[in-house]
Amino acid sequence: MFLFNEQHEQLNVQDVKAELKNLNDGTTPTIEDVQSALGNYYNQALKLQAARFQFKAELKPVAATTNQAAFLPGIGAKILAELKKILCGLLDGTSTEDQIIQAVLSALASIIPGGVFIKALANIVIKYLLSTGITAFCGVAA
Repeated sequence: MFLFNEQHEQLNVQDVKAELKNLNDGTTPTIEDVQSALGNYYNQALKLQAARFQFKAELKPVAATTNQAAFLPGIGAKILAELKKILCGLLDGTSTEDQIIQAVLSALASIIPGGVFIKALANIVIKYLLSTGITAFCGVAA
């Protein structure tokens, strides 16, 4: 798995994982926080890739009647459903923190455009999963 930062510099996966193991500070994100972050950071990663390859990328609703304020969290909910399919197929109640972090990083790298690693997004998703627990996360309908 390859991860790149916003400047498209390759990151060491072991260093990233080590940083993500200390997420005890701050409040636990809600599912709405996770969905909003996924939508926003997906859009950010898409724009970074667009700039890198010199094309215009604009993420907007297909229907003009769609509320723009609800659009990105809606995409985030769909991305979270995809993450859930991947993660719940790989993890279970006996999965270790390291296995969870590895699976989340791999899943995010496969979904977020260009494998762009956005630390704030990974922090939110991993903190949510670790606080919720894989069994509870996989048991809730998407």
